[in-house]
Amino acid sequence: MVGRSRRNVLRIAGVSIATVSAGCASLQNLTSGETRIEGLAIHNTDYEEYTGYVLLVDGEDPVYFDSMELEPFSEEENTAGGGLFEGYPSNPGEYTLYAWLDDQSRSEWAQFDVTERDTCTKITIIVEGPDREGEVKIVSTAGCSDDEQPDG
Repeated sequence: MVGRSRRNVLRIAGVSIATVSAGCASLQNLTSGETRIEGLAIHNTDYEEYTGYVLLVDGEDPVYFDSMELEPFSEEENTAGGGLFEGYPSNPGEYTLYAWLDDQSRSEWAQFDVTERDTCTKITIIVEGPDREGEVKIVSTAGCSDDEQPDG
């Protein structure tokens, strides 16, 4: 198995973030409280196949659960497996996102407090590999699409 250079891994992560962040402006923590999720994606940069799971909780209430079969990273095409989740709540909330792979124990789940972002955010879950062996990382960008920006 051929290893990937750090440059390729960083490029994939950058493309992943750019994919879900088109139209987003601010990376600062501008507000707290309710946040709207505008995009939710998962990308597998490991050479192993996984099933990725997401659980979205609003306050203490589960409001969304889904899973996705994740193809492994393709050396030949230089692309990560994964895709976009659909059907998550479009209304603002005090969300916490949990993400995990296969049968990981709850203590190993990645957790992300969505309310630490702007009023709108796009979230990318990255399955890191190959040297990280499927470690789950959650990143986000803040801001709304141009058509959702307040007048001003």
